[in-house]
Amino acid sequence: MNLRQLLQSLTSIVAAFSSGTCLCAGYFALAPLSESSQIKQWVEQHPGSWWVEGEDRILVSLQRWDGQDTPGGSRTTIIEATPGPSVVYFFQGAGPLPAQSRELIRGGRTRVIESPRAIAMADGPHHRLRPLQPNVRLVQKLPFDPEAGEPILSLRAALDADAWRSEVEEISRFSRYTYGSEIDAARTFLSSRLRSIPGLQVEESTFTTARGLATNVIATLPGRSRPDEVYVVGAHYDSTSERPFELAPGAEDNASGTAGLLTLARLFAEQPPEATLIFIAFSGEEQGLLGSRAWLKNWLADGRTQQIHGVFIMDMIGYSGDGELDCLLETSPASQPFLSQIQAAHKDAELVLTSSLDYWGSDHVPFLDNRIPAVLFIENDYLDYPAYHRSTDTVDKIHPQLGPKILGLVAQTIGSLAY
Repeated sequence: MNLRQLLQSLTSIVAAFSSGTCLCAGYFALAPLSESSQIKQWVEQHPGSWWVEGEDRILVSLQRWDGQDTPGGSRTTIIEATPGPSVVYFFQGAGPLPAQSRELIRGGRTRVIESPRAIAMADGPHHRLRPLQPNVRLVQKLPFDPEAGEPILSLRAALDADAWRSEVEEISRFSRYTYGSEIDAARTFLSSRLRSIPGLQVEESTFTTARGLATNVIATLPGRSRPDEVYVVGAHYDSTSERPFELAPGAEDNASGTAGLLTLARLFAEQPPEATLIFIAFSGEEQGLLGSRAWLKNWLADGRTQQIHGVFIMDMIGYSGDGELDCLLETSPASQPFLSQIQAAHKDAELVLTSSLDYWGSDHVPFLDNRIPAVLFIENDYLDYPAYHRSTDTVDKIHPQLGPKILGLVAQTIGSLAY
């Protein structure tokens, strides 16, 4: 190594230390989740080591390994770290990894990545890089208890899966880029559909962006006896792609959630609840949650924070990349009681639920940042969706059953809370 290379290496190490990331030298170990208890005990006995529990495995850092003392025993896979000190991060986002980095483990919408040098990357609307937090669980599979409470059968029976998929297709015919030429036509379509539902009070709310105006579409279903108790159902209707001004169908992201919004609005308008429901189709999500931030700012300015008892955000609810129909529920530690209410309403054994308390990057964020209970409903194969933010995000990628099952969960939860 020459002097220049040495200085570059030292600079990388100093940068990594200053950013609070975790430096590793030596080896990593990957073990099945069945070995988690043994792994965590091993880490307690080996100072300098740490673990991160992912979706199906647990990752351990080994400062030294003699080939004998292996955490987790024979079921553990040993991975040699990048030569020299390497830097480990949490990376969030479905796009490509930073150059020269590799994925070690994943859980929810977070991946643990290793890089041979410190990474300089500014956060954006669709990705976030941050220091690794050792000894944490990225995601948790929620147990299913079919005996906990009775399902509201009339709500589930009223969900029309075929109508939902048909509206996914209709909405995806618009290229809904926030600054594109078809976003206004999509807004008019949504507003018209909502206005056709008896009992809804529909309005459009315009807000300012860096490149002009954008508009949220809002439909309120007043509560019959508890109008000051409010539940928000939200989905962003804007989309993007590699050529957003030309073609951005956004069937999965997020015609699936927007069609779900229309489906639930019809469902509850037919059986009005005691509490108030507000259905919001947000614009400007792809540019940094602009619509949800603007709506909440106006709401908070009126001093009505305590009225919102829960927020349901649906973003990408239609794609399944494997044989399992699964949904990730993403929220904050402070909103765990709300998450428990959703779990208690879960009555569909075919829908697998996982949860993450590491929230970012969708319209639940502004609410959680203001300590308003909120949960993001998103399909659990998000990181593997091949048409993410591509012009190929079309309705043929949509699973016919996953979206309706997630909508059934949202409907059951609202039914348990708002009636």
